[in-house]
Amino acid sequence: MPSHEKTRHKEFSLILPLITLGILYFFGATTSFPIVVGINLVALVAILSSAFSV
Repeated sequence: MPSHEKTRHKEFSLILPLITLGILYFFGATTSFPIVVGINLVALVAILSSAFSV
Protein backbone atom coordinates (compact mmCIF):
# COMPACT_ATOMS: atom_id res chain seq x y z
CA MET A 1 0.00 0.00 0.00
CA PRO A 2 1.65 3.25 -1.11
CA SER A 3 2.18 5.90 1.54
CA HIS A 4 0.92 8.67 -0.77
CA GLU A 5 -2.35 7.00 -1.68
CA LYS A 6 -5.17 9.51 -2.01
CA THR A 7 -8.24 9.14 0.17
CA ARG A 8 -11.74 10.42 -0.39
CA HIS A 9 -11.82 12.42 2.83
CA LYS A 10 -9.86 15.47 3.90
CA GLU A 11 -7.41 15.19 6.75
CA PHE A 12 -7.53 17.73 9.55
CA SER A 13 -4.64 16.16 11.44
CA LEU A 14 -2.48 19.29 11.30
CA ILE A 15 -5.07 22.06 11.20
CA LEU A 16 -6.91 21.20 14.42
CA PRO A 17 -3.86 20.99 16.70
CA LEU A 18 -2.64 24.34 15.38
CA ILE A 19 -6.03 25.94 16.02
CA THR A 20 -6.14 24.40 19.49
CA LEU A 21 -2.62 25.59 20.31
CA GLY A 22 -3.56 29.07 19.15
CA ILE A 23 -6.68 29.13 21.32
CA LEU A 24 -4.80 27.83 24.34
CA TYR A 25 -1.95 30.32 23.75
CA PHE A 26 -4.27 33.33 23.65
CA PHE A 27 -6.64 32.16 26.38
CA GLY A 28 -4.22 30.00 28.38
CA ALA A 29 -4.07 32.26 31.40
CA THR A 30 -7.86 32.46 31.62
CA THR A 31 -8.75 28.97 30.44
CA SER A 32 -12.33 28.36 31.42
CA PHE A 33 -14.70 25.45 31.11
CA PRO A 34 -16.58 26.82 28.04
CA ILE A 35 -13.32 27.14 26.08
CA VAL A 36 -12.37 23.54 26.89
CA VAL A 37 -15.87 22.37 25.91
CA GLY A 38 -15.61 24.32 22.65
CA ILE A 39 -12.27 22.73 21.78
CA ASN A 40 -13.71 19.29 22.49
CA LEU A 41 -16.78 19.97 20.33
CA VAL A 42 -14.58 21.08 17.42
CA ALA A 43 -12.54 17.89 17.79
CA LEU A 44 -15.71 15.77 17.93
CA VAL A 45 -17.10 17.35 14.77
CA ALA A 46 -13.79 16.84 12.96
CA ILE A 47 -13.59 13.19 14.02
CA LEU A 48 -17.19 12.47 13.01
CA SER A 49 -16.91 14.28 9.68
CA SER A 50 -13.72 12.38 8.90
CA ALA A 51 -15.28 9.07 9.89
CA PHE A 52 -18.45 9.51 7.85
CA SER A 53 -16.77 10.96 4.75
CA VAL A 54 -14.94 7.73 3.92
